[in-house]
Amino acid sequence: MTKVWIEAAINGPWGKARQPGIPVTTSTIIADGIACAKAGAAIIHLHAYDETTGQQKDDWRLYAAVIEGIRAKCDAIVYPTIPIAGSSYANGAMTTARERYAHIEELAKRGLAEWAVVDPGSCNFTRFEEVARGEPGFVYQNPDDHFYEGMRICAARRSPKLRHL
Repeated sequence: MTKVWIEAAINGPWGKARQPGIPVTTSTIIADGIACAKAGAAIIHLHAYDETTGQQKDDWRLYAAVIEGIRAKCDAIVYPTIPIAGSSYANGAMTTARERYAHIEELAKRGLAEWAVVDPGSCNFTRFEEVARGEPGFVYQNPDDHFYEGMRICAARRSPKLRHL
């Protein structure tokens, strides 16, 4: 029988204005992550938020609190996102590859990063209603040096727990 892994992506970078039902506080992200794992998800993907501003904040300390909170209650792979790069959408100012992956590197050093987002290409995203209004969407950029930085971290911090996969 083929193994199936279910991944729950419990929130995104847009905040409550665009995704009203998503968890944004540390406690609600932890609670939703645990609920997803208990419902059968083996993998939990998430974005951390600054609770004061309601904006995505890629601070390793925020991710560490969420990852540790979920793992304290269930056995799931929990991994953070990387910031949207190169778009004015969702505070995605272009940063260097090292800056973009700094929180992943820090989590990996602390044994809290089993998986990481390493996207080998860029994509254009526009919602239908935005097209109808003539509004631009955004480009989710993943330049080669960013891809290579993600792969560098993965190679350097490869988890012995996942080598058999």
